[in-house]
Amino acid sequence: MAARSAFKIVPWMSGGRRIGKQIVAAEELKRGTVVWTASLGRASDVSSPIRTVANLHTIQVGKGLHLDISVSSQGGELTQHSCDPNARLVLDEDHKRLSLETLKLVPDAETLTFDYNTSELMMSSPFECVCGAPGCVGTIKGFSSLNKDQQERIEHLLLPHVLAMES
Repeated sequence: MAARSAFKIVPWMSGGRRIGKQIVAAEELKRGTVVWTASLGRASDVSSPIRTVANLHTIQVGKGLHLDISVSSQGGELTQHSCDPNARLVLDEDHKRLSLETLKLVPDAETLTFDYNTSELMMSSPFECVCGAPGCVGTIKGFSSLNKDQQERIEHLLLPHVLAMES
């Protein structure tokens, strides 16, 4: 029997209009639940999801290395941004897998989010945030564009390469 997915894909609505798709919790998810996992592969493989140039569907996983989440994980490319996320990205010790893991109890049907500033030093495609969270940073440009207070607030969520490159 196949494992039950922690998420389901639903329309992403804004102002009464469908503007895309997103993932939501398929049921109430406990803190620490792995929502999706993406294999990084090896950059030298022709079929590798690792890219040297960032785009809208990549997540930075190292200096000059970007995981094409649209080909490496079902649902990964549909994970929304929030300045007050309910999940975070976790890179395994061997740097072979990237996972989305819940930070807190996530109610059934709640949109699954992570803070995009925690994986990107500089975003290739900055955008205006619409999360509405208290402390929303406005334009999402990457970790290096945040002020010191904003950086300190999310430092515990950073992927290791962002912290290393910022130092």
